[in-house]
Amino acid sequence: SALGKVGFIYGQNKLLQNVWLKNLPLVNDEEEAQYSHKLLCKLIKADLVECENNPRILGSTNHKENLGEVMRVLQDILKYSEKHKNDEDAVTLIDNETKTQIQQFIKSGSM
Repeated sequence: SALGKVGFIYGQNKLLQNVWLKNLPLVNDEEEAQYSHKLLCKLIKADLVECENNPRILGSTNHKENLGEVMRVLQDILKYSEKHKNDEDAVTLIDNETKTQIQQFIKSGSM
């Protein structure tokens, strides 16, 4: 989670982004998981809408450099959430707003 926060605050740093992405989804700390997964959605949205020439998380080459890893993370978040939705001891990875965003990103395929 800390890597995502630092990367978001200090801008594009491929090494930080790659390490952060490879450690997602977070499943042990509910507060940090929700923060990090929401931050991931914000970074994706920023890449798709606001930062055409300075991608932050999807990577260069028309937002495809990290696309596979980002899609893996999004799908893993949804799979975990679905698998553990009735498990009282499981960490809640995302709130409803973040879940909707993730579903839209996956469905749109526009990444």
